[in-house]
Amino acid sequence: MRQIMLLVASAIVGIAIGWSSGSWVFSGEVQSPTPNVDFPMMAIATRPFDAVESGGTARVRVNTLERCALGVTTCGAVRTVEAVCLGSARTVLIGSADWPAFRRLPAEDLPGVLNTPVDMRLCREDGTTMQ
Repeated sequence: MRQIMLLVASAIVGIAIGWSSGSWVFSGEVQSPTPNVDFPMMAIATRPFDAVESGGTARVRVNTLERCALGVTTCGAVRTVEAVCLGSARTVLIGSADWPAFRRLPAEDLPGVLNTPVDMRLCREDGTTMQ
């Protein structure tokens, strides 16, 4: 009887330690990020494509279902949007030819930011941004 009691007590203690350790590791690895107001809009890639690293020439692969926080949009002769994609965590420039590869996720935009487009039409016909 004593062995059974020890076995049950050990199992309970083991489970408790596992749960507390699991939640401690989880909370230590995933910390609450500080919101980045430079990238207020969220979008998700619907197909893979290559983007160019901002300020460089390195190619960065954006994969299907990868979320990207969208930032500064340029609507001149060359239309681009700056983004931080969660897969690479690097800032990339996405050309307008690849904008249809995204679906906007307005529900995941930075709270409190107003007048963001609900789709990937980020530029007006006259070359100004929709924001």
